[in-house]
Amino acid sequence: MKLALVVPCYDEEEVLEDTTKQLCKLFDKLLEKGKTDLIKGFKSKAGNEFDAYLILKDDKTTGFEFPPRKK
Repeated sequence: MKLALVVPCYDEEEVLEDTTKQLCKLFDKLLEKGKTDLIKGFKSKAGNEFDAYLILKDDKTTGFEFPPRKK
């Protein structure tokens, strides 16, 4: 699994500091807890959006953990 990060290119210098802070918080939580908060808006290879937690597996790779499905 690959992890791709997308940083906006419009007004990049203006948002880079905030984006960096947000990404650092996300990765700190991933490393400390092994799981992020729920992240909304991932896109599958087919282009479908989904929400998931990013998890750190025992072999130090990343994966997804999905929230319970709504009935």
